[in-house]
Amino acid sequence: MGFMDYFKSGSSSSSTDWGGLIETGLKVYNDYTAGKEAERGARSSASTAGANAGYLAQKATDTNAIGSREAAEFGRKGRLYQGTQRAAQGASGVVAGAGTFADVERGTAEQLREDQATMLRNTMREAYGYQLQSGNYSAAQSEAGRAADSMANTTKNQAVGSIASATYAEGLKRKWWEE
Repeated sequence: MGFMDYFKSGSSSSSTDWGGLIETGLKVYNDYTAGKEAERGARSSASTAGANAGYLAQKATDTNAIGSREAAEFGRKGRLYQGTQRAAQGASGVVAGAGTFADVERGTAEQLREDQATMLRNTMREAYGYQLQSGNYSAAQSEAGRAADSMANTTKNQAVGSIASATYAEGLKRKWWEE
């Protein structure tokens, strides 16, 4: 009796004969549920990585802006300090901008420029670090998305394989494949 002949003949069997198929059905359902849960977890990880990437990209932009403002403020305070130096030089009765006082003024101006440049370089390094982290999170987001897709496909394939295997085993038992 072939596979379709078995069903056409209206043969009934006891519930224990179908135990293997029922067991397979439950296994498929459990595997599918576990796979969907793993897929949801991977998609959640992808979403979190995407949010982290966006946050760090914005932090890099903010860091550059804050660093530039701080360097500008440092320059403003430095110029005020230079004015105070000139006033002190003038109050001492010497000619400001000449001799030793000119050397002090040039040294102060040079130190201010170097300090501002250092502040800006440090800001750029910090922002670059945030940009790298943002890129890493973007890559993690992509990878988690691919993993979720893979988990979904694997789960579906396992379910189909389990059903086919159980059907084949049941068919051998019931001689569905014999003519």
